[in-house]
Amino acid sequence: MNYTYTDTKDLTARHELRRVPHDHYNFGITWDPIRALSLFLQANVVSSQFEQRGFPRNPGYHRIDLGGTYHITGKHGAFPALDFTVRLNNVTDERYMEVFGFRNLGINVLAGLQARY
Repeated sequence: MNYTYTDTKDLTARHELRRVPHDHYNFGITWDPIRALSLFLQANVVSSQFEQRGFPRNPGYHRIDLGGTYHITGKHGAFPALDFTVRLNNVTDERYMEVFGFRNLGINVLAGLQARY
């Protein structure tokens, strides 16, 4: 878990820096119910951000991701260790913009197979 407070200033233009949130929270939990399986939950909260004069502030948002990794097999001689990973991003389907005017992907799934030599 962490929290970051950032207070920025553009000394020439006399306003805060663009796209830098004042508050940023992260929280994560990892659970290993069995030796071969690791599950996680992550939450990310970002406060509103200045875009530029004459534009509204980019609203704050939150995002929750979850997923896990299953260790299929360990390394045996010349054969690599294999892990299967799946990740569900933005499980609440939060609508937000990391950069003002460009919407996020919404809910999405990533899956992969990793070979470790």
